[in-house]
Amino acid sequence: MMVATKMPVDHPRHGPFAALRSDGYALLGALLRQPPTPEIIRLIAGMRWPEGLSVDLADALAALSAGAARTGPEEMEEEYFKLFIGLGRGILVPYASWYQEKMIQSGPLAAIRRDLALLGMVRQDASWESEDHAGAVCEAMALLSASAEAEAEPVNEEAVFFRRHLDWWMVRFFDDLAAMGDCSFYRRAGEFGRRFLQAEKAYLKEFYPALFDLEEIDLHPGGATCPPTLLSPLS
Repeated sequence: MMVATKMPVDHPRHGPFAALRSDGYALLGALLRQPPTPEIIRLIAGMRWPEGLSVDLADALAALSAGAARTGPEEMEEEYFKLFIGLGRGILVPYASWYQEKMIQSGPLAAIRRDLALLGMVRQDASWESEDHAGAVCEAMALLSASAEAEAEPVNEEAVFFRRHLDWWMVRFFDDLAAMGDCSFYRRAGEFGRRFLQAEKAYLKEFYPALFDLEEIDLHPGGATCPPTLLSPLS
């Protein structure tokens, strides 16, 4: 049985990217769940980020902030509708089930629901999106990373959840979003999402290299390459 053994590292967890992780996921979740409110737009336009981030990630944040400063709520709402809702369907379908199996509410959704239950997370009654929606997955990672901020290093559950439920598809989703040239603001959000997840993967891999050396992780309960014992409630 393969387990996610962690590698000792000398540097502290609380570096520049570590300080950004929870807020970065929360920002992506907010932008993907619904069009940003005027308050969110103002926050993005005036946001600051830790010094010492990679050039690519810092540039993506700067571009997103500049885009928020010059794009109005109506234009952002139009972009969101075109990309994710449309007349019948948007240009992009931001669900793990779609990106992995070209279906809606299929195996990836069942796997995410199972692992969220093990972590003590439940879908809010007011939420109408399924748990494999890109925004919902980012929100789950925001909660996981925030709950472990006091730890000396990211906990096992974060790395396993990322590997199982983001690594295989979400960078491709953000690649597609970043390619939407006629959607000025959300194209920038896609570029930030892509750079952020690249940095996140590199960050988690430092602590759990064996997990990222696996060629694949079974998405279904009881899968041999990712045993359910790797995910347990945080309490």
